[in-house]
Amino acid sequence: GTLPLFNTKKHLRTGWQKVRLWRGQVADMSAEGRTPGRMPVAYTSGELNRLEGLLKRYEAGLIPQVEWLDKMALKQIAAIKEAEETRQKKEGDLYLIINLPRFDFPVVFHDYLVTIPAGGGGVSTPGGVDNSGNIWVVDAEVNL
Repeated sequence: GTLPLFNTKKHLRTGWQKVRLWRGQVADMSAEGRTPGRMPVAYTSGELNRLEGLLKRYEAGLIPQVEWLDKMALKQIAAIKEAEETRQKKEGDLYLIINLPRFDFPVVFHDYLVTIPAGGGGVSTPGGVDNSGNIWVVDAEVNL
């Protein structure tokens, strides 16, 4: 399965991610791939997806903790999750849980087009422009 690193809001995914694996198929990296790691809600238990999303928010500290309520809720979530996993095993579905790092600040993807005048004029940082128009820049912090 394939997992996009950025969500629809262009923020880097963090925390644990559940990725569907496809037996006997090579991962398709295209945007509308045949091996998506994240299944549309129509193909999965909507309730379990909703609960897993809330659990991720709870673990990230975005939902306040109430000890007595948390014990009851987590017990119910575990029962629903166990029933769903039993169903998935019967159907032969495989999933991989990946734990991505969390950062203090959101990492946002921003894609923009840079036009370089002929001859690479206007590039003021150490680096250059190659024959295909790609810009390369020397990062002073890395000292390469």
